[in-house]
Amino acid sequence: MQQEAESRGSKKPQQRRSQQANTAAKENRRPRQHQQQLSSGGSASLGQLLLAGATCLTVGLIHKVQRHRKELKDRDSQLRVKEEELQRAKSDLESKSSLVEELENQLLDAKTSLRSTSADLEAAIAELEGKTQQLQEVQRQLETSAGELGNTRSRMQTIERELDTTRRMLRGYQNQLEQARYELASSRSAASWDP
Repeated sequence: MQQEAESRGSKKPQQRRSQQANTAAKENRRPRQHQQQLSSGGSASLGQLLLAGATCLTVGLIHKVQRHRKELKDRDSQLRVKEEELQRAKSDLESKSSLVEELENQLLDAKTSLRSTSADLEAAIAELEGKTQQLQEVQRQLETSAGELGNTRSRMQTIERELDTTRRMLRGYQNQLEQARYELASSRSAASWDP
């Protein structure tokens, strides 16, 4: 441990010495470069620095503008695509709206036709109900007439039987009358022969 600490301690001063030597060499170089720049025209190198800086700024701005242009073109193309999609959706909506209107008109026509048909059916039903009532009344009358006719037939049959009986009795009475007349005539003729 102590050896490591000693070796570290011995390394640090060596590094410090080499760093100091480097900085001294740099400082010696700077005045020489500065003297050379001043002797060759310091204002020209300052202008070159300014020109180089302006060129860098210009290049940066150009890159930035180009990037913005590209982004704007991308956005513009995206907007065109969205506008086309919106236009297609609008035309689809318009066609669907016209289809809905056409279907609504057809539905109204169908409702009107249905109302007319319903009114016609109601009138036909009322007419059929009236005819049905008339036929039911005729049927009742026919049934009454059939009952009366049945009664009349039975009466006629009774009358015919009574008539037959009366005819037989009349024939019997006629025979008896003829017999009585014959006997009366016989008795009168017998009375006239008695002197």
